[in-house]
Amino acid sequence: MCLSGTCGKVRQNEEWEFACFTCGQVLALPLVGGSASFLTSYMQEINERGCWREGSHLYIPCEDCDMRHCRIDLAKARQRYLSQSGDFNSIRLKRVGKNAYKSTCLEFLPIDLSFDDAAFDEIYNFYTEYQQARDPAHIDTRERFWHVKCKSVIGSVSKENLCSLNCLDANGMLDGSTIVGSCFVRLIVADKLEAVMLLDFLGEHGIAAKVFWYRPENSAYKSPTTALVYKELEIGWRTQAPHSYCSVYDPKNPRLRYKTDYLPITEVLRQGDGWYPAEDEISPSGNWKTQASFTVRLCGA
Repeated sequence: MCLSGTCGKVRQNEEWEFACFTCGQVLALPLVGGSASFLTSYMQEINERGCWREGSHLYIPCEDCDMRHCRIDLAKARQRYLSQSGDFNSIRLKRVGKNAYKSTCLEFLPIDLSFDDAAFDEIYNFYTEYQQARDPAHIDTRERFWHVKCKSVIGSVSKENLCSLNCLDANGMLDGSTIVGSCFVRLIVADKLEAVMLLDFLGEHGIAAKVFWYRPENSAYKSPTTALVYKELEIGWRTQAPHSYCSVYDPKNPRLRYKTDYLPITEVLRQGDGWYPAEDEISPSGNWKTQASFTVRLCGA
């Protein structure tokens, strides 16, 4: 089915082509939504079909790959990672760099930055530095980065909500059930930009971690990826979110293997059948325990 008449014409320009996360084949992704009013439809697409988003396009999982959507149960994560006083277990923080982690300042920025905005320049330049070190064969142009990363099917977090997020102190709490939209988060340590996250706020459903980039050399964190996952969890707790949606997992994609570090607090979607504990779905080796029993439905099918 089409999404309540919201499927627009897919751009044919190669600049806006999208590829499967795992096998790399080109996918035709519909252009949908664009504001907070699309949240209900978007969550339906996640929960029923395991979809995700790429900018303002709906990412429909590739038919040739076995991708299944994941989310973190933030209540279970809190029990596992935090002490009774509500602080991260010191042993865990020691592994990521306790001093750097605890001194990290968060700055929330709108996703709809203008093309000539200084903040856009800084984030794009930071992204290219990261990508040059991690995957130099795939670096988006400024135009594509702006088209994909500065757009969202649920729009941008409002200025009022960004102000509330930026006013939170280290122990503050905020009712995030009414916050809908996407935003950039700058992570700063000792006045130096260490990482950037792209987050979605999904109202009462929780938050979603879209993508992140970190300083590829001389990072303040011992383990940047783990530090960023912890910060994502922290944002979820501070906004009283029930879940943090984590996009898809595919055993054949090595860049997604880090998600197996969080199996005890993760749930995996069985399309059409709801969410199940990840440890029931994924083996210790990282492979699926059972074969997928669903078929991907293309938009318009």
